[in-house]
Amino acid sequence: MSGLVVITGATGGIGRCVARQLGSQGLVPVVGHRRHKSDEARAIAEACGGLSIAFDMADPSSIDHGIALLAKDGRPVVGAVLAASPPPVVAPFGKISAADHSLFWTANVVGPQYLLAELVRQFFRPRKAGSVAAVLTGAIGVPEAASALPKVMSSMGAYNISKFGLLGVIAQLNSEFPWLRVSSVMPGFTETDMLKVFDKRFLDQLRLQGAFTKPEDVAVEIVDRLALSAIK
Repeated sequence: MSGLVVITGATGGIGRCVARQLGSQGLVPVVGHRRHKSDEARAIAEACGGLSIAFDMADPSSIDHGIALLAKDGRPVVGAVLAASPPPVVAPFGKISAADHSLFWTANVVGPQYLLAELVRQFFRPRKAGSVAAVLTGAIGVPEAASALPKVMSSMGAYNISKFGLLGVIAQLNSEFPWLRVSSVMPGFTETDMLKVFDKRFLDQLRLQGAFTKPEDVAVEIVDRLALSAIK
């Protein structure tokens, strides 16, 4: 019986490629999406042998409904990829609005934590097995020394702060469920529709520097980190 892998944001550039990659390996991608993306999600699922289920990270009732559909399906849920996020809002630190914080924190922290809690309770813990990979971002940087703060990309505050929150979610998950495989990727600028929020001249300069990755390459890294072949 093929295992199911839930992918949030699976109609986006990276999530869509993850679905294709998983399908090519004989797994069943669950193409998670917001409700207004249902037609697009259905087409992706049909193309990669998966199924389409609405998982709106900003709506707990959507998550509850999606979990119920997974339980009804009956196949084992073996993994999850957290790839959903609103596109960054480009604004300086002093112009981050409360509405922006609420949007990103709900979609990138509250929703994923709630989804993971339900996946653990209903699917992973009974089998004492599962794998979770979160898509963070290279924009939050990495500390150069243990006592240093990471150098984050400027003017992306609400987005970056929420990605630090998502890092906290998976770190807590990893601490409390040591039998669960938990990993993350931190892609830099990736050729997806999210780039539309940036000035074209800025992007053109970065392209000249070769600073972009392909979503297909990020997807391969994610699936490698899931290591689902090791889960029985």
